[in-house]
Amino acid sequence: MNFVKNQNQPISVVYIDKKRKNSSVLKYLFLIFTIGVLVSSVLIFIFFIFNDKNFDFDAKVLTKNFNLFGEQKEENTPNNNVQDRKYNEYTLSRFSNEEIDRLGILDIPIGFSVQYEYKGIKFVRTPRKSFTYQQIGLLKYFIDMTPAKLLNPGPAAIITFDKGEISPRHNLSQDTIAFASGMYMFFNDISFNSIKNDHFVDNAFATFVHELMHISQFNYVFDEFGYEDALKLVEKKGYSWVDLVSESALTRSFAESTEWEYDPQRGYFLNSKENVLTTDYGKTSIYEDIADTVAAVVTTRFDLISENRIIWTLNYLQENSDSIKMKKLPVFPNSKLVNLEGANFIDTIKQEYNSKYDYVSVSTFYYDKEKSINDVVSFFENEFNDRYWTVIKPLYKTNTNSVITYEGEFSTGVRNSYIRIYTYDYVGTGYNISLKGTVVVFICGFKFN
Repeated sequence: MNFVKNQNQPISVVYIDKKRKNSSVLKYLFLIFTIGVLVSSVLIFIFFIFNDKNFDFDAKVLTKNFNLFGEQKEENTPNNNVQDRKYNEYTLSRFSNEEIDRLGILDIPIGFSVQYEYKGIKFVRTPRKSFTYQQIGLLKYFIDMTPAKLLNPGPAAIITFDKGEISPRHNLSQDTIAFASGMYMFFNDISFNSIKNDHFVDNAFATFVHELMHISQFNYVFDEFGYEDALKLVEKKGYSWVDLVSESALTRSFAESTEWEYDPQRGYFLNSKENVLTTDYGKTSIYEDIADTVAAVVTTRFDLISENRIIWTLNYLQENSDSIKMKKLPVFPNSKLVNLEGANFIDTIKQEYNSKYDYVSVSTFYYDKEKSINDVVSFFENEFNDRYWTVIKPLYKTNTNSVITYEGEFSTGVRNSYIRIYTYDYVGTGYNISLKGTVVVFICGFKFN
């Protein structure tokens, strides 16, 4: 019996242990499941907290699939793409009034109306100011001469304005002649009228391209980050659209190609070298350097900027040095503007041009090197040919009062240019020193459609 009892005991013990083991397994499985749910919940919570506080990291990750000098490799989702949003007739864009205010964009003055439209770009007048026929013609000429990259997309509107129509909260300087804000370009009258008649049209064109590049910087941010993500950056960091530009691949690419370096402590780019070859305005910030660099290249003033800036810009615009010069007015390298207002021959030729053209401008330069006239003449003969200007009158030599002078006339169809090149002993009025070198005078007539 004891044997049986002893024999049954282990059986009973084994049975009891199996039952307990199965019960423990169920408990362990339930415990693991419960812990898994809790851990998942905590990770999801941490993800949203991290994502909320460090949105700049995610924004930078978005740039990995973006090709700076081509098209975007990965399309934004529909609700994250500016182009998929409904057009707003009050902002002439796909942004609402509230969004424009959040982005720090200057709104169009109240009471505006579309005066003209060209190639999808609206020319907007305000209650106090409208574009003249000549100004519309020049803007059309500027658009036609602008590389396609800067117009895809271009500005939502080009707006003429009276300074009294701009809200004081925008702190607009009294000497502001043109500026860009978001997708808008603003011009006032002085942008189209040169006080001294010096190199007016091409200076105005350079200003046009400069402001257009700022608009490209704005558009690039929303193309790169996507509409919704860019707006979230504005909200989370208290940014304006200008601050977003420093986050973009466009700005970082320019910095890597030039002398700008990002200072994380100050939160902006600093120029790391002295005596950098760029414009004085370009030295004030990387954003202005980009805009002035592109303007210098488009107007073919290559002598104003460094070679690395020229290469970066041509790559960005998807142009080469020959295509970018097409039908642009050549300017002798390192020449300087000079005031020849009141010169009799200028008044005579201007009067003749005024009878034939819709608009006439004067550009005057000097190159302060003695006996340089042969080099200057040779330069312009070659440049007008290389830039596809039609020869009306080839440069020919005339002697007036013992001064060596060359005259000629060239045309692009829209723009006709009389050129006079001559030697000089002094330049302009009010000079106390005698300069020797070569003067170049352009009198240009424009025929608008």
